[in-house]
Amino acid sequence: MSLGSKKDYIYPGNLKLSKLVNLLKSFLSGRSGRIVYYPRRYRIEPTTICNLKCPYCIHGSYDENVHLKNEHMGFKEFKAILEKIKNYALLIGFYNFGEPFLHSQTPEMIAWAAKHGIRSRISSNMSIKMSDDYARRLVESGLYRLTCSIDGHTQDVYEKYRAGGKLEYILESVEKIKYYRNRLKTKYPLLIFRMLVFEWNHAFVSETEQLAREYKFDEFYADSGSYMLNGKTVIWDIKHKEWKEKSPKIVDYIPGKSSTPCQWLFTGMVINSNGMVMPCCFSNTKQAEHMSLIDCSLDEVWNSEQYINSRLYTLGMSDDRSSVLGVCKHCRLL
Repeated sequence: MSLGSKKDYIYPGNLKLSKLVNLLKSFLSGRSGRIVYYPRRYRIEPTTICNLKCPYCIHGSYDENVHLKNEHMGFKEFKAILEKIKNYALLIGFYNFGEPFLHSQTPEMIAWAAKHGIRSRISSNMSIKMSDDYARRLVESGLYRLTCSIDGHTQDVYEKYRAGGKLEYILESVEKIKYYRNRLKTKYPLLIFRMLVFEWNHAFVSETEQLAREYKFDEFYADSGSYMLNGKTVIWDIKHKEWKEKSPKIVDYIPGKSSTPCQWLFTGMVINSNGMVMPCCFSNTKQAEHMSLIDCSLDEVWNSEQYINSRLYTLGMSDDRSSVLGVCKHCRLL
């Protein structure tokens, strides 16, 4: 819920005939390898660069030989991509592994999407010195929902996970956005305070929620945080106040087939900052990149041989895992 909900799709721009027809096709079409509709939700990465080094994120142990290249998306390339998805996109998330507000033109990307009737949302660490001009352009852009990742009520608690982050920068940027919301007489973007809960901050949830109230965030959420502990992926169990082992989505071995078909292959698409398409938001390696949406048409990518083979496999219509999308070969959700 903290990153968005189904209510985010309720938007006048989504009443465009081409979008409604595409949505209807997605509901009426039978599941198969080649499909006649296009993704309705997208993530577009303005930049893969981040200013923090959170332990569980790729930027906490970045390897340029393995992980996605640190780079910005060009505005010209963004417009070329949007031209190909504008008739089908119901919602765009301008974030994935990078910090979107490190890109000087993220507000203009959002505004360009809004001009074409597409609602946007962002998840950000917000630990940046945001200028007044940038905050104004962000509010003017039409951004609908801004989730701010803030894992503590004091700098000491906050920085135990958000390595390199400054709580004061976050609060200053939030105040600027609120100022321009009031000045421009709009309630958007909605400001969401999202706290990831770990062993070291679980005792301060109420104090952190109080900080959210003090700064008049629109919503507050406390979600379980994932971490690496003794070489294992774990997640903090908020109810029982303990670490629980968590199965990673991308694994080194070839897993068995999941009992539930992967929904990403039928409804969503991730577009990296270099224009390369990734089937989902879970993988952070170069292996995840498939085809360029700058160089290829949406149909060429969406109904490529590997996409088709991946859908057939996850639907139980094929047992050939060797021919699926590269990153899907090692995904336990396929």
